[in-house]
Order: sequence, then C-alpha cells, then structure tokens
Amino acid sequence: MLRDPAGHRHLHRTKGASLCHRERSDPRRNALEPDPIIRRKTGQGPRELGALGPRQVYFRAHNLLTSGDGTPALKWGSTNIYTEDAAGGPLYNWAIADRIFDTYLERGVRPFAQVGFMPEALSIHPQPYQHDWRPGAGHLTTGWAYPPKDYDKWRELVYQWVKHCVERYGRAEVETWYWEVWNEADGAYWKGTPDEWRKLHDYGITPPGAVNTIRIHARGIECPRCGSAQTESCTCRNRP
Repeated sequence: MLRDPAGHRHLHRTKGASLCHRERSDPRRNALEPDPIIRRKTGQGPRELGALGPRQVYFRAHNLLTSGDGTPALKWGSTNIYTEDAAGGPLYNWAIADRIFDTYLERGVRPFAQVGFMPEALSIHPQPYQHDWRPGAGHLTTGWAYPPKDYDKWRELVYQWVKHCVERYGRAEVETWYWEVWNEADGAYWKGTPDEWRKLHDYGITPPGAVNTIRIHARGIECPRCGSAQTESCTCRNRP
C-alpha cells in the first residue's frame, strides 16, 4: 500500500505515471466504465475500498462526458452531460454524473474525475458515435475520440461541470479530488493530433473562474506545459 505526501492510500502505482504537480503516487482505482458503480446494488467494490480508509481511496471511470442514455455496453458508458439546443446553445444534464460521484462519496471513496470523452454535439466527427468494438472485431475510436468543433464550448463545459461540483459538494471537498484530461491520448483513445490534445488540455484546465486549486493529472503523453514525460521529472503546476 502506497501513500502520497498527504498520506492518502493508493491501491497501485501505474508505471510511468505521476501527477503534474509532483505528487509521487497514483491515487487511482480504475472502474473503467461508470455503469457498474451506479447499478450494483451492494456497491461492494467501492464500499470495501472505502473501508481501507474513508475518503482516502480515489476511483476513476471513463466516459463521464460521453453522450448516451447511460445504457452500458462493452468498454462503453455514458452520462449525456452535454447536448445542444436547435440554435447550438449548450444544455447541461448532471443527473448521471451526480449519481456516480454521490455513490463514490457515500461508499467512502473520492472521485478521480476524468475529463472525457467528447460529447457527440461537440465532436468534429460525430458519426458514428458509439463504437462497435468487440475482441477481434469492430472499431473502438469513433466520434467520442475526436477533438471538439469549438474549444470555447469545451472550456465552458469543463467550467460548468467543476462549478456544479463545487456547488453540490463544496469547494473544500472538490479541492481534494484529482482531475485528468482524457485518457492515453497518445494511444487509441485520441483521434486528433498531439497539438490538438495539448490545446484540449489547456482549454480544459484553464476555464475562467473555476477552482484554481484543483489537482490535475496528465497521463500517457508528454506534459503540455513543461514538455517532460509523465514521471517525477515533471515540475510544472496545474495553472499557467
């Protein structure tokens, strides 16, 4: 069992990964998709992890911004957190994402909030959107894996999400969470260029008026600020 400098417990260390602001251990426990967290009646997994140390274990899930009605599938989850009206104005729906984070906190773990993936209404290549991947067949990287058509709308989405979390859970609680922009952007999870991901990252971590002290984790690609690999050599902070 590892601990970071603040004494938080960690279930594992991901090789080659660290936090952008030099926390030395990786406080994640991957759930991969959000659906099992909110559907499993007993909540045995998160509850057992939370029992290791209340609010000291962090849970991460993919697809927290992905479009859809929440119906699960292989390597798929969705929250429908962002859609647009007929005029292109943003519509935010926090219901499913709230249920996920509520469940984490009720069972003694904290969110490791992954900012991804791209909502259908923001994707530059929205169709096909939900992938049909199966082992040995289908395509994984569909519309959810592309850059946004409007980076300002992407930034506003992140701002509104963080703002909502602060209003719902309190600033002191949200400041204890970790946040990650995307997942493995140098691999199969990103269909844009490295420069487009760096832009996505910068717009995602600098929304005006959001919490300035949130803890940002960048994984699987060089740090967009200091250029180092994601190891303890990274010395930058989460703000410019």
